[in-house]
Amino acid sequence: MKSLAIVATLALGSIILGQISPVFAQIGIGEQIAYKTKKGQVVVTKLKPKQKVAVKYQNQQGKLGNRHVKTNACGEAIVSKAAKFQSLTVDNQVISLSSIPTKEHDRCRPNQGLITPYNK
Repeated sequence: MKSLAIVATLALGSIILGQISPVFAQIGIGEQIAYKTKKGQVVVTKLKPKQKVAVKYQNQQGKLGNRHVKTNACGEAIVSKAAKFQSLTVDNQVISLSSIPTKEHDRCRPNQGLITPYNK
């Protein structure tokens, strides 16, 4: 009887985790989160605040390039004119622009209780 209860508990746990895990994957738990804005920017979050990060890119013609972007006080790297790129690599994370969502960018307000992994 105990083994049946254990199996039932494990099955229920697997079902619950199966439904939760894709949500974690979508929001990028444990890694940076990237999204596009309507202004053609790409925002990469969960970086260290006010640091310079290397951005490698591949444009629509396949040409490779790089530049540096300074993160804001909330630890966000905002890459402007990114709509013309196929992919970006920010802080060793490869971002395919065709696979990230588009959403509105909220202005950084670090003094209003925003907690990032680096300002806890």
